[in-house]
Amino acid sequence: MIKKILISIFFISALLYSALYFFLLNPVLTKKAPLFTRASWELLKRDVVEISGIQPARMFLNIHSLNKTASLIEDRFIMLGYNTKIQKFRVKDNIAERYQKYPFYKKYSQQKELIKTTEYKNVIARIGPEDSPIIIIGAHYDVCMNLPGADDNASGVAALLELARLLKLNESKLTQQVELVAYSLEEPPYFRSENMGSYHHAQSMKNKNIELMISLETIGYFTDQENSQDYPAGILKHFFGSQGNFITLIGNVSGWFKVRQMKAYFKANSELKIYSLAAPARIPGIDFSDHLNYGPLGIPAFMVTDTAFYRNKEYHESGDTADRLDYVKIAQVVDGLLSIVLTVKSP
Repeated sequence: MIKKILISIFFISALLYSALYFFLLNPVLTKKAPLFTRASWELLKRDVVEISGIQPARMFLNIHSLNKTASLIEDRFIMLGYNTKIQKFRVKDNIAERYQKYPFYKKYSQQKELIKTTEYKNVIARIGPEDSPIIIIGAHYDVCMNLPGADDNASGVAALLELARLLKLNESKLTQQVELVAYSLEEPPYFRSENMGSYHHAQSMKNKNIELMISLETIGYFTDQENSQDYPAGILKHFFGSQGNFITLIGNVSGWFKVRQMKAYFKANSELKIYSLAAPARIPGIDFSDHLNYGPLGIPAFMVTDTAFYRNKEYHESGDTADRLDYVKIAQVVDGLLSIVLTVKSP
């Protein structure tokens, strides 16, 4: 009897472990796609260095720096042959009390009337056949406080620009439209509010035929050092390991199938290790980016990230500088993104 119980426990444990492994790791079978044009790590580095070097820091109080960054992004799009659109918006005076501890709060209090009349900008470029489903890929260009923000999020913006270049080279292969968006005001004090640039963009995409949305959020810091990778739950280290040398594709539970599909497409054209996770938003970090504004509208929304503060200890610190990033791996992220865009099909 005891032997039967032990055998039953063993099989139940094995079944639960297998289910958890399948749910967390989303193992996929994939074959290499036709070789697309590879991303340039040199161009990625150029853009990260230039964007993260803008002074004063490109935060919400420094409108001149935000406008300078927006102009740089727009100029890059135009040089690549895109028609661009600037989406302007203003903020509401609803900075939460929880931000009183931040160094910018006193300055904000002195300038809040001016800030309410300031126009902030999303920079938008679109490519692909009209009247087809739309894939949205976005990255925020603002920073938290007076910080360089190389990983967070000059890396995402640089990837957006490099993806724009590669999409132009592969324009004839596109079967869907791709809307590339550089957002303002993702960071505190406007995070999780209707003041986010991505909130305004998401609202403008209501009732349109959106295939999916991908947010590029801190995608440049990688390390092979043991125990360099943390997780919101300790059990995840057992599945994903302790080295911060991978990129992650994040979605919510309802987007589980699409996560697996995109992971397979990514792996077909990128040498970078990619893990994926479809999990509830209550897990810290799952919705910590611009994709959070699209899901409530019924748009399948995902995040590509190096896991930010779970890996990069200079996240929201002065050490988040361009010299710490791995541009070859950022290029491999862009390779995978291009593969997703050129491969994904509407149901």
